[in-house]
Amino acid sequence: MEKLWAMFGRQEDFGKGLRYKIGNGFHVRCGIDPWIPGHDEFKPICYSREPSTPVSSYILDTMEWNVPRLHEDFAQIDIDRILTIPLSFYQSNDRLIWHHNTNGIYSVKLGFHLASSISEKDQESSSDDYKTWWKYFWALQIPPKVKIFAWKVVQNALPVATGLHKRKVIDSALCSRCKHAWESIGHALFSCKSAKAVWKNTKFLIDYHYAQGMFNGDYLIHLASTMEKVDVETLICVMWGIWNDRNKVLHGGTQRDPISIASFALNYIEKYRSAKGFSCKKLQQPVTHQSATQQAEPAHQLSHQHLVQNQHCTAVNSTEMPTPTTLYNPTRSNCQQVGDNHGVAQLSTDSHQQPAAVTRHQSITLNADDSILLPRPLDNITWTPPVMNMLKMNVDAAANFKNQTLRIGAVIRNYKGDVIAALSKRVQGCFRSDEMEAKALFHSLNRVSQCPFAIDFVEIDALRVSSALNSSHNDLSCFNDLIDDVRCLLSSFSRVTITHARRQANKAAHGLAKYALELDEDVS
Repeated sequence: MEKLWAMFGRQEDFGKGLRYKIGNGFHVRCGIDPWIPGHDEFKPICYSREPSTPVSSYILDTMEWNVPRLHEDFAQIDIDRILTIPLSFYQSNDRLIWHHNTNGIYSVKLGFHLASSISEKDQESSSDDYKTWWKYFWALQIPPKVKIFAWKVVQNALPVATGLHKRKVIDSALCSRCKHAWESIGHALFSCKSAKAVWKNTKFLIDYHYAQGMFNGDYLIHLASTMEKVDVETLICVMWGIWNDRNKVLHGGTQRDPISIASFALNYIEKYRSAKGFSCKKLQQPVTHQSATQQAEPAHQLSHQHLVQNQHCTAVNSTEMPTPTTLYNPTRSNCQQVGDNHGVAQLSTDSHQQPAAVTRHQSITLNADDSILLPRPLDNITWTPPVMNMLKMNVDAAANFKNQTLRIGAVIRNYKGDVIAALSKRVQGCFRSDEMEAKALFHSLNRVSQCPFAIDFVEIDALRVSSALNSSHNDLSCFNDLIDDVRCLLSSFSRVTITHARRQANKAAHGLAKYALELDEDVS
């Protein structure tokens, strides 16, 4: 064990990569244990109840989160992240997993990367990137008290409500101005409605969503890398003016209108420059409307790749359909029938689709000198009926990120293409795409298991879900628990084949899932 710690670094660093995967929630304490993904320490930012309260207190018997109760005790930023945690219907035990691997299993390589990133973060104030920024920052020609204010922004040292509430100085982290969100530094200076009104009266174009999550001044540093120095000085003065007005109102002063705040900040920096004798171009006065295409020319470029973190999403498009594998009565020790009082309506239709043509994947060469081959778009891909006297179910999921809900669509058709049954269902939570697809399949199979007919084939357009169901691989991820839920439910079917279908062949289920986005209750 000593060799492991020596290889990894400090024992406390190893612990920073661990968090609890919620099973039944009985053994995880809300305010003490690491369990909320998205935070560095995996703990809630604000929690109003006894810290030792078990997470199970917020889980319903249906293995869904008790959202009204979450709103009573957690900050909104914590609730949003809690609702990304999928819960397995067949309750598993809570257990520690390695957060930085999708399968939940620790590896030396990932441990080394975490230790390195922690070390870099501990030393970031003396890193080359921050040295470049601080050298630039201290050379800004702004009043000393404004410069101290900006320094506090970058150091996360402004006394906003979230920080004061976390230290139990005040009772609520709610913004004192808009009353609609928790008051972080980014919210107070940019995304609060009172701050937005000020920015609209300046020439600056603010990304309010990005600014809302500002940490260690990363958004300010980002803006500084795209502007001339004189504009950065003006922007910081506007930020200071917004903060100054918030404090005055908080302590009983009179609120100024947005144009007055913007004018005050611009005049303040202009008078400072005049007093110091600085030579600079005349600043643009506040305007009510600005063109959406207006951009400031960068006068310098800071090296801050490690300061502003960008997230990149990679889409994987499979060109082959995996060979279907028939599942025969998968078993699980604690499987039970899932209770559901809703039936499936019997539907009929005169329309049906013809079997799809053979899927093609062709390439063409650009010219004789090019070695790059571009795939030709796949065409003529349609739903393929099952063989005679058999039924096929197609399933898909759609997410409503605003309401943190998952919507499910499922349709069962016979060999003629006639619709035997259909389902549009709403489920609480907003998870990763593969987890949502697994949840959709579980709820669809659960509904069908209570019907008088049996299905023979299931098609989904989530390749990872179909591959996992046709594999014996297991790991520690939440996704694996959801796959186990599906396997357990499949034990109630005599025989069913799970296959992957391209999105073009799954349009009916996709349409039902989209339709469910507009519903307040299930339709079947």
